Amino acid sequence: MGLESSHENPAVALCVQADHLPPAEQERVLDAGYELAEAAVAANDADAHAYFALFCNLGKKLRLSGVSFGSLEMVKKVKRAIDAALRLDPTNSEFLTAKGVLLIELPRWLGGDRERGAQLLRRSLKLDPANRTALEQLRELEND
Repeated sequence: MGLESSHENPAVALCVQADHLPPAEQERVLDAGYELAEAAVAANDADAHAYFALFCNLGKKLRLSGVSFGSLEMVKKVKRAIDAALRLDPTNSEFLTAKGVLLIELPRWLGGDRERGAQLLRRSLKLDPANRTALEQLRELEND
């Protein structure tokens, strides 16, 4: 996900930091990011970036653990978090890209929808033509 604009959010910063850590340390950092994000949502449930931080940390934890029937509840939380962020800020290119990537990566039986994901990526690029993540994801889809 292109997280360049959300780095000022401490919970998102932890989410990004986890990418640069050994796998054994990632879960600890993502847990800390999730706790910060939950506190931010509790303090202000109209903060789109707090919901995005929930999405980021939970989404990466989901990637680490792998998607399975046992992760259904976590998938629901991830979806609710990005949907809340988009409800509060529907023209945020970063959020649109994140939702698009989620829909592309999730299996259909968990709500994945490659076509809808691609639509969101294209919409994101209309808002921010320099969004590298959206560009890369669309290229990958075209090459599949």
